[in-house]
This record gives sequence, structure tokens and C-alpha cells, in this order.
Amino acid sequence: MRATDFLTEVFSTKSLMSNRYPLEWDDPGRGGIIRARTETELGNKLVMDFYSIYDLNHYICEFTVNDHYDIRGKNERDVIPIFNTIIYGVLRFIKKYQPNYLIFSAREKSRISLYSRLVNTFAPALGYHNASVSDLPDELQEYLKFQGKSFVLAKNSVDTQNNELGEATTTHRSIHTSLINKGYKYLGSGIDQYAYIEPTTGNVLKIFGASKTGKDLQGQPFSNEHAMFFTWVRYCMKHPNNPFFPKFYGYESFQHRGKTYLQIQQEKLESLDSDVCFILRALRTYLNYNDKYEVMLTDLRKRLGEDKDNVLDSVIKQLGGERQFKYFYETLKFVWYLGLSKKYSPDFHCGNILQRPDGIPVILDPWTTAIH
Repeated sequence: MRATDFLTEVFSTKSLMSNRYPLEWDDPGRGGIIRARTETELGNKLVMDFYSIYDLNHYICEFTVNDHYDIRGKNERDVIPIFNTIIYGVLRFIKKYQPNYLIFSAREKSRISLYSRLVNTFAPALGYHNASVSDLPDELQEYLKFQGKSFVLAKNSVDTQNNELGEATTTHRSIHTSLINKGYKYLGSGIDQYAYIEPTTGNVLKIFGASKTGKDLQGQPFSNEHAMFFTWVRYCMKHPNNPFFPKFYGYESFQHRGKTYLQIQQEKLESLDSDVCFILRALRTYLNYNDKYEVMLTDLRKRLGEDKDNVLDSVIKQLGGERQFKYFYETLKFVWYLGLSKKYSPDFHCGNILQRPDGIPVILDPWTTAIH
């Protein structure tokens, strides 16, 4: 079949509605990966993932056939139905979820024609138009630099201009100097910081000391390390739906004996399970090379072998299944390159990533100002 005939058939409305496979959809709710899948009559397995690692207005779409990015499948007779199914799945997602932005990676040439027709032919009918990567927040732009060529669909009602995070902060109650007398339990200390258990909520209260270098988000004189941590806190507070981000409940600076301090509350976390810690150490290599999830998972299983493969399966189960494990990996990758975009070095170790009582890992303190 000639290329022109092929595209004409794929992107005709009649073909799209009739010559495609039914998709089975699974939506875990806000913050998870929305997955659609099907197995064709010829044995090809199509999986489509829609997920947000930034916020619920910006979704990334990925799809594979037989765990590969070559979407033509094992038989040429399946090419047109697979392409039609992908187009239909994207349109159904847009119609149901109405994201402000939908982002596609196009490393493979076979996808560029698919995306171009999607942008120019089908999206306008749903109120979307072709946008630029430069219209996205800076953090997403930095992430997409390593993903190859990207296509962006934007809702017509969205003003496509860079919407970088603002400087808004959230304040909580004032701090008291006599914490122990009021029932706070001392946990420990770090560099210019002290931690306590708040008696009524069980949250962790951190007190940060002052420094002559650097400033916090309110212009107060804190260290560069503190400013880095405050950047992470602000980001997590603006994106509360990601299950792998810690829950912070507010922060404010205060004066005590002529010096500026800062208080912040966060959820209480536990040490990371040894199995999750083991897998986290293994993931750092793939994060450093920005490997795709499927590439990572295949290679990781080979590296682990039969003796340790059950550890990976146990961690995947602990996180809630393969889809949530993928979401964890993509979140780690996004935070890794978010830090690099802000001139911070990744510091992903088992002391900086903790977990909740239900076993879900939480990225508490992902960066360092030191150059690795």
C-alpha cells in the first residue's frame, strides 16, 4: 500500500469509526495513570497511558505496541486498525477529561504523521489547537528536552503563555519558643534545623535557623540549602495530588531574639523499606540516562536476575501495581530534571525518600546544592 493511500485510510472518519479495536479503560482517580488497552485479533497488545507529573491541567500521552515504541505491530494488516485505535483513544480522552494541555513525544518517525493529522484534522473539532513546548511551564520544558520532538495540544480557551509557578506562600500558626513545655516531642536535628512531633496532629514541625547567605521565598536571610528546600516545599504544596510528594501544611518566618527563623509542618513519615531502598538505588542509573520506563523495566529485570526479580515484583505490588510503579518512576524522573533545571544536583538516596505507613514512598528532600 502506498503511503498516501495508507494515510488516507487511517485518517478518514469512516475508517476511524469502523476499522479499530475496542479499548478497555482503567482510571484510578486523580493523580494516577489513566490506562487504555486492547489486544488485537492478530495478537498485538496496545497500551495507552495518560498521566500528569506536573499538575492535572498538563497530561502526557504515551503508547506502546507489544512493549515497543514501534506502533506498527507484528503484522502489516494490523497497522491501520492500531493507528485508528490510538487516534480514537486520544480523542476519547480529550473529550472526557478536557485537559488544558496534552503532550506527545515523537521520537519515532511513524508517529509524526499520526500527530500531525491529530492536531490538524481531529483536535480542532474538540476545541483544541497546536501549541508550542515554549507555552508550557519551565519545569515541563526542561523535562521534555530529553524526550525528543514533542507535540502539544492546547485547549482553545487556555491562554498559551508560559505559566511558571508564582511566588505565593501559605502561612500557618505562629511558633512558640517553649515547644517542649507545650507537649512537642523532640525528634532530632540537621544542618540549622530542628524537628518535633506536634502533639495534637502528629505532624512533624521543623524549625529552620537563619544564615547570612541566601534568602527564602519571602526575602528572608536563609541559607542556599534552605532556599532549595523551600522551593521543593512550594512545588509540593501546589501539586498535592501526586501520591509520591510529601504533604506540607504551611510555613512562615518569625523573629526570635533578633534572628529570623522559619517553621514548617509536614506529614510524619517512616524509613523506607529495605526492598524499596534496593530498587531505588537501582533506578538511579536509569534516571541519570533519562531512560524510558519500558527500557528501564526490561533492563532492570535482566540485571536483577531470577534471585532478585521477586524483590522488584514485591515493590511493584507494594506501590499498587505496575501502573503506579510506572507513575513513581516518571515522577522520580521529572523531579530529577526539575532539580537540574534549577541548578540543583539530584540526591536520591534512602534517607531523602521515606514512606507512609501504607508503604507508599515519598520524595522528601530530593536535591542538594553540591555539584556531583
